[in-house]
Amino acid sequence: RKIKHALQRGAYICPAESEEDMNTFLRMLKRNYSAKIRKHFPDLHLFQLLTRQHPEKEIAKIFLVKYKEKIIGGSFCMFSGENALLCFSGGMRKTYALLHPNLLAIWAGIRSAH
Repeated sequence: RKIKHALQRGAYICPAESEEDMNTFLRMLKRNYSAKIRKHFPDLHLFQLLTRQHPEKEIAKIFLVKYKEKIIGGSFCMFSGENALLCFSGGMRKTYALLHPNLLAIWAGIRSAH
């Protein structure tokens, strides 16, 4: 129900296409992880390397949650055979509470794995 309402309110999910979108999302995620989760966050170059390496196999993918062309969340998923791993996800859950960016970020990974 929350996913349906968020999509009706104008939020949408798309894969990261440009380098600028990817960097914007990863900087937001790094701030989120270092401030709230206090977990080590890898260097941004690691994510770029994994998403660009072997495009025919699609080892990793970044999904963005956008609202009015602004990135409000996203997730980083890795693929191994028939398995999909959600490595990192996050969003602006307080600023855009009614759009549920964290939930949409996880949903993007689930849809892709399916």
